[in-house]
Amino acid sequence: RSGNVMADAIVNSKLSLAKARDIQINAKAALPKDLPISQVDLCVILGNLLDNAIEACLRLGDPKERFLRLYIDVFKDELYLSVSNASGQAPRRLGLRYLSSKGPTHGFGLARVDKVVQKYGGHVNRQHEPGVFATEVLLPLS
Repeated sequence: RSGNVMADAIVNSKLSLAKARDIQINAKAALPKDLPISQVDLCVILGNLLDNAIEACLRLGDPKERFLRLYIDVFKDELYLSVSNASGQAPRRLGLRYLSSKGPTHGFGLARVDKVVQKYGGHVNRQHEPGVFATEVLLPLS
């Protein structure tokens, strides 16, 4: 637990939801008490990344294949967030942008994450390899 009540609540509720949906969870979250990032912005990042990870896992028919890994810690004066999850099909892309598999009226979550990360001068790295989708976020703490 950290001093970030909203972020703690989001992480706990999303991980509880994932567990209830037969998704294997591996999570380590060490949020510093005082962050130069607003709780709302942090929740936008965490909520969207965890929602997407859960949705991707649920598209897999076999619950034994479903997993979600969350890692949050401070690394070299930056907040490091990593969310990786089981993924069936390769995500669709348009240039560097990932497209939603839910249709044209969806797909705003990743754009919101990118906007928040950009607001704080951070970096987002998304990677896909067979069976796994991963997003890493670095946010400067000073």
